[in-house]
Parts: sequence; C-alpha cells; structure tokens
Amino acid sequence: ARGDLFAGSGDAAGEIAGVVRNAADFYALVPRGLVDRGYA
Repeated sequence: ARGDLFAGSGDAAGEIAGVVRNAADFYALVPRGLVDRGYA
C-alpha cells in the first residue's frame, strides 16, 4: 500500500516531498461510534 504525507505547501514542501522514500507504518484513528456501527 502507499500513503501520502502532507509536508505543507510551496516550493520548500515540494522539495521535501520529492525526497521522502522511507518505509513507515500508518495508523488511522477512527471514532469508536463508527467502529461500533461497522464502518471500520
């Protein structure tokens, strides 16, 4: 899978985003109410 990391806007952020190539773990924080209703 792939995920995008928002580093801001403008030229400096574009330069940072262009060189980030590290493996990472992503976690999603889901409100309990959505989990209880089967949405997550």
